Amino acid sequence: MLLPSNWYKQGENHAGIMWFQRRINLKDLPLASHHFLTFTGVDYL
Repeated sequence: MLLPSNWYKQGENHAGIMWFQRRINLKDLPLASHHFLTFTGVDYL
């Protein structure tokens, strides 16, 4: 499945839990500062 998206937009009719994994590279961020991850389109459990 292509990300970011949701399974309904891609023709899937799934009812239940689905897990996704994504790798991000943080090595270029300064260590002495705060960083935030924002998750949009996250559904409930």
